[in-house]
Amino acid sequence: MVKSELARDLSQRTRLPLSEVQEAIDRILDLLADGLEQGERVEIRDFGAFQLSVRPGRMGRNPKTGTDVTVPSMRYVRFRAGKLLNELVQENFLKAQRELTE
Repeated sequence: MVKSELARDLSQRTRLPLSEVQEAIDRILDLLADGLEQGERVEIRDFGAFQLSVRPGRMGRNPKTGTDVTVPSMRYVRFRAGKLLNELVQENFLKAQRELTE
């Protein structure tokens, strides 16, 4: 599912105008990004948590030339699914597995 599909589905379910739903989704994503930029952990209860981590710098190798290169440290976003989301995914996975074997 992409953002436009999410907005369309949410608009249909809530009977809100699509433009308002798109604006709300954009604001939510902006708030999540702002929190992460400030180094905060962003948690959506039952869904999951987003957190910044740091990948330390290291020595790498250019595969084309074989020369050593320095790879700088980087910040990246980690996502850890919440308990409810994990349970839903597992439940749907098991259901699909049962359907395949029948």
